[in-house]
Amino acid sequence: MSTTTSADHDGAAGGGPAAADKERRRLERCSTWRQFGACVSVQTLHFMTGVCMAYSSSLIPALEKDDSEIPLVRSESAWIASTFVLSVPLGALVSMLLNNAMGRLLLIKTGAAPFCAGWVLIATATSFEMLVAGRLLTGVAIGMCHAPSLLFCAEVANKNIRGGLSAMATGFASMAIVVCYVMGAAMHWRTHAWANCAVFVIPLTLQTLFAMESPVWLKARARDEAAAKSSMFYYNDRDTVRSENSFSRNKRFFVQRFLITHYFCKNESFAKTKVLQKTKVLQKTKVLQKRKIFSP
Repeated sequence: MSTTTSADHDGAAGGGPAAADKERRRLERCSTWRQFGACVSVQTLHFMTGVCMAYSSSLIPALEKDDSEIPLVRSESAWIASTFVLSVPLGALVSMLLNNAMGRLLLIKTGAAPFCAGWVLIATATSFEMLVAGRLLTGVAIGMCHAPSLLFCAEVANKNIRGGLSAMATGFASMAIVVCYVMGAAMHWRTHAWANCAVFVIPLTLQTLFAMESPVWLKARARDEAAAKSSMFYYNDRDTVRSENSFSRNKRFFVQRFLITHYFCKNESFAKTKVLQKTKVLQKTKVLQKRKIFSP
C-alpha cells in the first residue's frame, strides 16, 4: 500500500507556496537591482561636481607661470577658484523653478548644456573673462543637477537602500577629485578641460540605459499610463506609486498641526486642558471595550 504526503502533492503541483515564495523573492531582487542601477546612474553625475571643484588646483598654477598663455595676478586667481561656488546657488534656483515642470531625469540631462558650454569656454579661453564665464556656467550646471538627483533617489528607491544610494553622491565627488588631480598632473590645462567636457557622456549614457522617469512625478503630472509603466519597471507592480499631491497635503497638515500645538502648548492652562481631554477620551474608550467584551 502506497502513502502520499503533502510534500508529494506540493511537488506535483509545481512547488506550491514554496515556489510562489521563491518567485516573489526573485522579483523583489530584480526590482531592487533596477532601483539600484537607476539611482547609481543618476548619482554618477556628482563625479562632475568633484571635477569642477578640483580643476582650479591645476589651472591656477599653470596660469601663474611666467610663460603662461593668459597671465594672471593673485586676485584674478581667487576669482577663478571661487566663481564656480558662487554660481551653484543660481543653478539651484533654476532647478527649483523647473524641477516639477520638466521632471527629474530631463532636468538632469538638460544640465549637460551649460556644463559642456562652460568647459568649451575654458578650453578655448584667450582671456581672464572667458575663464570666469566658463567656471560660472559649470557651477550653474552642478546646481541644476544636484537637487533632482537626490530627489530622484528619494522617490524611486525603497527605504532599505535609499540612504546608501543617496550617500553615493559624496563618494563619486571624492573619487572625481582624486582623478582630477591625476589628470591635472599629466595633461595640459586645455586638454584637461576638453576631457572634462567629454566625461558628462558617462552619466547620460547610464541614465539612458538603466533609468526611467520617477513614477511619483509622472503620477503628479496626471500621466497615469507612463507612471504605471515606470512603476512596473521599478517595482513589478503597476499600482505601486504614491501621489505627490496627496503626500504634500499630508505633509502640510502635519506641519500645521505641529505649529498650532507648539504655539498653544506654551500656555500652561491650555496644556492642562488638552491632557484632561485626552484622559477622558481614553476612559470612554476603555468603557466601550469592556461593554463589547462582556456583551452577550
